[in-house]
Amino acid sequence: METDDGKTALVRISDETVRLERHIVPRTLEFKTGGDGEPETYARVEVGESGSKLTELRFRSTDPDARGVRQTDLRDVEVKALLEDFVAMFTIEYGLVPVNVQGIDTFALELLGATLDNGLRAIHPASQHRT
Repeated sequence: METDDGKTALVRISDETVRLERHIVPRTLEFKTGGDGEPETYARVEVGESGSKLTELRFRSTDPDARGVRQTDLRDVEVKALLEDFVAMFTIEYGLVPVNVQGIDTFALELLGATLDNGLRAIHPASQHRT
């Protein structure tokens, strides 16, 4: 993944998910960026039924010849963005749509994903799963 400032970031998303109202959210999200002369920044966000929380934030200077962690590195971290924007990037909204399966009226799960303009678009049309 590439960040807004052009740096590369590694993102790890858990397979386990949490349902929050009409959303499916990964239970844990991890984010790591930096290196190559810059301190590494690592953050872990955990999501539960009560919402998301930042559970770990770490800075580490990995190169002995590179600069260490500075006050500006700490100022650059936006906890609110980690908890809202970062989690929202990997959140899927879902809804129920009416379908007719073998002559029986029922509902199917329709998954919706965010587009760049924050609108919603279907990423998986209604499936044939009965609910």
